Amino acid sequence: MAKRNAFRAHLHRKAAGSSADVLEYPEEKPVSRGERHHVTLLAYRDQDNAPTSVQIRVRKGSNDHYYYEQATPTANLIYTWDDEVVLTEGERLQVYFNGATAVDDLEVWLQGWSTEEQS
Repeated sequence: MAKRNAFRAHLHRKAAGSSADVLEYPEEKPVSRGERHHVTLLAYRDQDNAPTSVQIRVRKGSNDHYYYEQATPTANLIYTWDDEVVLTEGERLQVYFNGATAVDDLEVWLQGWSTEEQS
């Protein structure tokens, strides 16, 4: 049986005010072969202004699987989403702040656990 490794992550960036306002987990690269990440809680906010919407999705290659969309979230209010998302090889969780104002502080907090196949 694979060992569970708990994680907590904080993602932060200044908004560009464009379609580039996406925070991704894992940050460096998609989930590697033999790994599985279980995101069990996600929280997000635009600290400065109200974006048009925030979308939670999983991307694999150029394909997006949409999970949730919050229309017109209030500025500086932390929103939570607690449906589990399982990420497998080649996937990344994305939180897209649609219509964020340039230089807004965008934040995402995640917690969950991951496993690696045992050889």
